[in-house]
Amino acid sequence: MPRRYAESWKKKIAYQPQTLMGCDSFTGNELMVLFSKWYPNWDDNWLGNMVDNFEIPMNKKYGKLSQGNQQKLLASLTLSRNA
Repeated sequence: MPRRYAESWKKKIAYQPQTLMGCDSFTGNELMVLFSKWYPNWDDNWLGNMVDNFEIPMNKKYGKLSQGNQQKLLASLTLSRNA
């Protein structure tokens, strides 16, 4: 199998950890910028809609968010990569 086909599946998979280790000092906005640089299919509009619908405080540091808001943020970041 040619390498280009062997690697193409990676673009179709998204992973969401239970928690983001080492990211407590980043705000939601900073995480958004970081994640958007990693994924070529990133969708700012999708993330914006999810942030609005879930009412995620994007200026608050990840470590200061409630566990529920952390999960909402992670789900939003994961789905916004359009895998």
